[in-house]
Amino acid sequence: MTAFAVAVPGGEFTLIMIAVFGWLLSLCAWVAFLAIGRLRRRRVLVLVPPLLAAVTFALATFGIPMRAAFLISEAPLTDYANALPEQAQWSQNNGRAGLFTLDSARRWQGVTQLYISGSGGFLTKCGFAHAPDGHTKDIDVSTIDHVTSNWYVFCTDFD
Repeated sequence: MTAFAVAVPGGEFTLIMIAVFGWLLSLCAWVAFLAIGRLRRRRVLVLVPPLLAAVTFALATFGIPMRAAFLISEAPLTDYANALPEQAQWSQNNGRAGLFTLDSARRWQGVTQLYISGSGGFLTKCGFAHAPDGHTKDIDVSTIDHVTSNWYVFCTDFD
């Protein structure tokens, strides 16, 4: 669940809340098994849940699920970005490109911005920007990070 929650830029808020609840339940179950003593007899099994949790949190922290989903979807996203007409207005479309559902898109001055549906939180919206020339200074967003050669992930805070 955690990998799906962080597979979109900025994370999907609802899935993140469900994943946090699941991790808390898992922690409680692990502590209960320790208290009962069933896991103490198998010392190696005691370490498996914390190691799995550490690996999962490390992957999520470094954005590996989002990068993997992006790499799978890079060709469809590039095709979609190249097919958009040059216009200043945002087009509202609920199309799909690869593994991502697009909320809105715009191609302006050679840079394509694609907002991903369900990304970010209450006052944050995130997506991908395709900048073939590498000019990201003109993009009006709060944060922007490089993903691959011409692709960037960005978030816009509306607060």
